[in-house]
Amino acid sequence: MIYSALLVGSLSGSLGGFTASRNAGGPYIRRRAIPIQPNTAGQQDVKARLSALSAAWASDLSQAQRTAWNTYGTNTPILNALGETILLQGRSWFVGNNVARLRAGLARVDAGPTTFGLPELTLPTMDADNGPSIDIGYTNTDSWATAVGGALLVQASKQKSPTVFFFKAPFLYVGRVNGAVTPPTSPAAFTAGLPSALTAGNAVWVRVRGATADGRLSAPIILRTIVVIAG
Repeated sequence: MIYSALLVGSLSGSLGGFTASRNAGGPYIRRRAIPIQPNTAGQQDVKARLSALSAAWASDLSQAQRTAWNTYGTNTPILNALGETILLQGRSWFVGNNVARLRAGLARVDAGPTTFGLPELTLPTMDADNGPSIDIGYTNTDSWATAVGGALLVQASKQKSPTVFFFKAPFLYVGRVNGAVTPPTSPAAFTAGLPSALTAGNAVWVRVRGATADGRLSAPIILRTIVVIAG
């Protein structure tokens, strides 16, 4: 739970079953619990990549590259869960953006972006059928689509009852649309790697992000649709 320091002041430490602290996203309160090790393949993969990228920040990147990422962070304000404007350090941008790239099979970007801010991602469209297939319509003039090394990253949920209207996690990676000098043609159909078979009448969500060739990552867009009968 993130809280506003204007309301409760600066807290630190544990009381009862709760712990108050602060991170790059601002002050927060969480329920105190004994940590457990990730036990799914996806969680283990993310943990390994986070560790490798943290090591790469210290050992592989030049000082000029680290400075460029820090400059990007200084010039790229974002909003936390409370709607407060915050700035992340360059290391956080390098690690976070490259985790998404590596999980999608894209190359790591070491040079810090010289274009500041998050790249724009035009609202995609989504359809799903029980083929199964998830079709994503996109705008191929967005910056992710116009250069080699950019991509549209697509994750999907397992299907849910049509009475469910909110879904937060987990999303599983299902594929990407590659950018190119000659941009790809919309829409893109994803038929393999879906989290589950799709049944007509159920709901499914996708989480879409644009990854640009210079290492930037757009804010995520989450879409919901009802599965229809193929054909």
